[in-house]
Amino acid sequence: MGGPGSLRPRTDWAPAQPVDRLLVVSGSCSPVTAGQIDWALANGFVGVPLDAATLRIEPAIAAAREALGAGRSPVVFTARGAQAGPPAPAAKLGAALGTIARALVESESLPRVLVAGGDTSSYAARALGLAAVEMVAPLAPGAPLCRARSASAAVHGLEVNFKGGQVGAPDYFGAVRRGALGILS
Repeated sequence: MGGPGSLRPRTDWAPAQPVDRLLVVSGSCSPVTAGQIDWALANGFVGVPLDAATLRIEPAIAAAREALGAGRSPVVFTARGAQAGPPAPAAKLGAALGTIARALVESESLPRVLVAGGDTSSYAARALGLAAVEMVAPLAPGAPLCRARSASAAVHGLEVNFKGGQVGAPDYFGAVRRGALGILS
């Protein structure tokens, strides 16, 4: 214990800073994420539904851009809990959400994005243009705040948080915007 070659967890992380606007994109059908969306909408975030059947991204981009322009944080979501009917393929949902995120990061100079939904996250990351991520701060077990590496100048350096559907307290989206987990988290 503690000898040469032993691995010790890093504990000297710099605290994450709050951001004024946070973009959330969610492909999760989890009841936990549904509760987080409900909390966010009751606490100043703007809901932007994305129809999972059609995946028409232009209206979602326009609505999210309007919210960001007003200094608010949009939550683009494909579900608020269990869906009626067969689910859309994760690859299509994730690609649409990542495309929306990339368009908004490029046009709005966003510092941080939260991607909710374990099944859709890797597809969203590809569409967003991520080559790699580096952990910058612990936020929740299994869902750290990371810095993106990308060939896109707008995406390179972006802070991103990927969370599975069952991760986090009801105020999780607010905590990620604050850069620290709060009382509920």
